[in-house]
Amino acid sequence: MKYLFTLVLLFALSGSVWGQEIQTPTFQGRTASDWGRLLSDRSPSIRATASNALRKMGENAFPALVPLTQALHDGDPRVVDDAIWALGLIGKDAASSVSHLAGIVAQKDHPSRIAATAALGLIGSSQGVALPVLGAAAKDEDPELRSAAALALGSIGRETDAVIPTLIQLTKDQETDVRHSAVLALGRLGPKAKAAAPALKSLEADASMSIRRDTKFALARIEGSPIPLEKVSSRTGSTNPPPPSENQTAQTVYKNPVKPEPKSEPANPVPSTYNRTSEPTRTEVARTNATVPPPTRAETVTPTVVRPMQILSREKPRYTELATRHKVAGDVVLNVQFRADGTVGEVTVLRGLGYGLDESAVQAAKRIKFIPAERDGKPIDSLNKVQYSFVQID
Repeated sequence: MKYLFTLVLLFALSGSVWGQEIQTPTFQGRTASDWGRLLSDRSPSIRATASNALRKMGENAFPALVPLTQALHDGDPRVVDDAIWALGLIGKDAASSVSHLAGIVAQKDHPSRIAATAALGLIGSSQGVALPVLGAAAKDEDPELRSAAALALGSIGRETDAVIPTLIQLTKDQETDVRHSAVLALGRLGPKAKAAAPALKSLEADASMSIRRDTKFALARIEGSPIPLEKVSSRTGSTNPPPPSENQTAQTVYKNPVKPEPKSEPANPVPSTYNRTSEPTRTEVARTNATVPPPTRAETVTPTVVRPMQILSREKPRYTELATRHKVAGDVVLNVQFRADGTVGEVTVLRGLGYGLDESAVQAAKRIKFIPAERDGKPIDSLNKVQYSFVQID
């Protein structure tokens, strides 16, 4: 018996159990713990590299939870910003960092207030100071912060009904993006947000088409009625979504998988409205041009709701000296990949102007701060069009 215990212990210490090696997630050859130790390096560039690596590791960055929380007080804004997103992507397991993130949101002049607000929503904990701080953020003069607070409150609303009065108030906000975020948040809460139904019904005549559309989906979830399916274009040859409107940078896609009767022959699979997944738990969503066949009487419809990506902040691109000299004006349209880990992926130019303006727009797009799209509460990749307008001022 003594030797058996020793043998099992040796297997455990060697990193394998009965011949199966225990895999530790790594990024660029380093584990989360390795990157976490580099967060205390004297070099700002090394700390920035480490925090960015942990952000890209997503929930696998959990072993670096303590150094990431400490990095929230780093003097380098790059380190702080990436540490915030890394903690948010870890999710509920990062609940110990909530008070630190709430402290950032409470600082009026902190450059990462919006990111910290989004992270509180991703962690989804209503414990401690998160709820009152988000309530205060929902009344802030900055509309981008109010919008981020609405989405965050929608996440923690799964634990408490105390967020609903604040979200109802935000449906009356003068800013379109804030009202839209409040609608999406209430829709995620489903029947719990029954008290918000009158406020939502008043938005059915809103000036914003996206708000009118998502209000219908929100009311359907709250009232338990069938969710209306969005019509998908039947044009072929392109998988890109239509250009976004001024206040809309992502579309909401509703999937309609069809399940045939057990005794009948297997039905043809429904064309998917999603791109292939980039990793098992972070699926990629993009609008495709396929027609979803209507379900037959014997088929059942199980809708899957996707919350669109929400832009928190975007910088203005630089108007180049060459473009100024030639008095160039117009729009640059980009196709931008918004990843589930909160980073901007591939950016391609769909329509450009030249004179250095295309490159300027691409660089501005790469600095966009956003909350990833979600499907069933899990972050997913999305592909959206972003337009930058360049106006020549004499």
